Amino acid sequence: MVAETPEQLMSTVENLGRCFGKEERASKYNQYYQHMLSKISQKTRDIPSFARPKVYMAGPSGPLSTAAGDMYQTSLIEMAGGKNVAADMKGGWVNVDLEQIIKWNPDFILVVKYGNITSETILQDPRWKDIKAVKVR
Repeated sequence: MVAETPEQLMSTVENLGRCFGKEERASKYNQYYQHMLSKISQKTRDIPSFARPKVYMAGPSGPLSTAAGDMYQTSLIEMAGGKNVAADMKGGWVNVDLEQIIKWNPDFILVVKYGNITSETILQDPRWKDIKAVKVR
């Protein structure tokens, strides 16, 4: 099972519901999920591309790991009105170098909670100081 898009996630939930005899519960979850996606999309769909903030998501293996465009995290960033700076990359969690992040110059940096870093890891590293998301702090 692959769950890297909202549609794939709902399909996976449906399949798991069948496997565990919880079809009704899976259906209710998917209905709620679709409702929430619709509400979020209504609020962000009219944001023009040039006005969407650039977002870098630091991954679970460190600050130089990020979610590529084929990851569910990219869908979430886009639904929230942002643009994943690594959206053109493929391969799940991918490694990038700091020079690339500096070129992207993201407006926001998200740090996943299930990783081995915190936002302080980035904020305390002087090599990140010229990136817009770090300067704003």
